Amino acid sequence: MECNCAECGCVGRGEVRLEPCANLTCCCSSTPVHAPDVASRVRRAFESGDLQAFGALLAPHAQWGAPEQTVPTCQNRQQILDWYQLAYDAGARATVTDVETHGGNLVVGLQVTGAPRAKKKDQVHVRWQVLGLADGLVTSICGFERKGDAVASARSGRTGWSS
Repeated sequence: MECNCAECGCVGRGEVRLEPCANLTCCCSSTPVHAPDVASRVRRAFESGDLQAFGALLAPHAQWGAPEQTVPTCQNRQQILDWYQLAYDAGARATVTDVETHGGNLVVGLQVTGAPRAKKKDQVHVRWQVLGLADGLVTSICGFERKGDAVASARSGRTGWSS
């Protein structure tokens, strides 16, 4: 049986939301999201540059950083969104080239243009991100330069940091 949240109108079935609520303070924000839809929502959020949609996919204490870091660069949803906003404001754009599911993790392939460190304005950087998932939300984002490294990380189950 489908139902709508009285506060925001997001659609759910039983105890699981079918779509994320864009209002991060809504009464339904802690209700799990059905995981099969996460990959398509991640793709749409990355490609649209819609930080509100991306934020709705992030767990409150999600972390983002590089695998060699002992402590990730970003420690929560807001820090991740701030980092992406800075990159977007600097002209960086990402096109999703690939999304694969490995257990409870996603490997997302990105072609990034307009990166502030690029030597040429139209230079394309290929990057891979492993998104750790729990209850339909992204709990960690770990960036890699090579797909093989990202897939190995996703398959190992180690997608975050031990801090």
